Amino acid sequence: MSQFKRFFTFVLAGMTALSLLAGCSQQSSSGSTSQSQPSSAAPSGSPASSSSENPASKTDAAPSESQPASASSESAPAEPETGKTLVLYFSASGNTKAVAETIATAAGSELYELTPAEPYTSDDLRWTNPDSRVNTEHNDPAHRTAIAGELPDLAAYDTIFLGYPLWWREAPSIVWNFMENADLSGKTIIPFCTSTSDGIEGSVETLRGMAPAANWMQGRRFGENLNESAVTQWVNSLELEADGSSQPAAPEGTSAEPASTGTNALVVYFSVPEDVDTTGVDAIAGASVLVSNGTALGNMEYMAGIIQRETGADSYRIVEQNAYPRDHQPLIDQAQQEQRNNDRPAIAGELPDLSGYDVIYLGYPNWWGDMPMILYTFLDAVDLSGKTVVPFCVHGGSGFSGTIRTIRQLEPGAEVLDGLTISRNSIGGAEQEIVTWVNGLPVNQ
Repeated sequence: MSQFKRFFTFVLAGMTALSLLAGCSQQSSSGSTSQSQPSSAAPSGSPASSSSENPASKTDAAPSESQPASASSESAPAEPETGKTLVLYFSASGNTKAVAETIATAAGSELYELTPAEPYTSDDLRWTNPDSRVNTEHNDPAHRTAIAGELPDLAAYDTIFLGYPLWWREAPSIVWNFMENADLSGKTIIPFCTSTSDGIEGSVETLRGMAPAANWMQGRRFGENLNESAVTQWVNSLELEADGSSQPAAPEGTSAEPASTGTNALVVYFSVPEDVDTTGVDAIAGASVLVSNGTALGNMEYMAGIIQRETGADSYRIVEQNAYPRDHQPLIDQAQQEQRNNDRPAIAGELPDLSGYDVIYLGYPNWWGDMPMILYTFLDAVDLSGKTVVPFCVHGGSGFSGTIRTIRQLEPGAEVLDGLTISRNSIGGAEQEIVTWVNGLPVNQ
């Protein structure tokens, strides 16, 4: 019995030990499971865990809308530079060229001269000869003077000054040739011309019809004698922007003839240079014409040019509607007949607006002891009240005759000074006399 109890006790102890060992084993197995739980981090190799594969972190990522992409080495060529200004002109005698060069300097523009494939000679330009080249071309409406060389590439220019002399109140046909072969759509065109008296409006209307898609600004006429100050002031008044754009054009129908340049003086003159062979003609002697710097000028035209140069005044040339004869005897015969008939020869074109001028220089030749009758036409049509009139005259021996008194009678409201008169036989050598006189006038002090 006692042996059985000892056996039973031994078995019970063994079972207890086995139970304790099983509990320890279960605890150890439970700890291992907790350490192998998946973490919340993504597995290695996933996009979220690898910055080297994350497109948002790459330096060559697609650009955002607020940051432009870098240029490609294979990008398209750059667009040509635009916004520049060009002064394009035709000049036969050099007058328009002088104005064009002054404009280019004032505007900081480039220059291009329309050059005829066949240059004009002095005989070609003799408009009083009905068989001359300019007359032949003018009489053929279909004629277009050929241009030498290639036309400029206008793509880079937004603003173009277009210059020319007036021939029969129009731009010469070489300018028409250019207009018909150039695309000026969207460009700003600023026309200018040189002329003794005719306005620019008619020629601009013709040119506008050749380039209706361009933006045409108000044009400007300049006289035959360059006035750099007047040209520069006009260019500055246009207020061209740095990119070549310009202020809006003046309203249609407005006129700038003669345009204001800031001066209060106007030189009005009448000159009829005779059509003589100027070969060998010096600057001292001549009937109604002299040669100055290689150019044939009427005596009054020459004198008016010096006055304009010294004073910076504007200029207006009185031109007859029906041309006077250019040969000496027929000219003086017609002048005498007009005087006997007390005629009033018609003036070509519109008269100038004198409202902006305080001083009027009035120039004329002495014909048969009086002013030419076309001067009476002018004085009958204008009111010079309140203005200072400064006469100047070229004569053949009679001085002013009674013309100063006549002007005072016709314009009683004006102050008429005594003026300056010079013999036609000495006008070519009288430049310094004219300069001294005009600078000594009370109106120029």
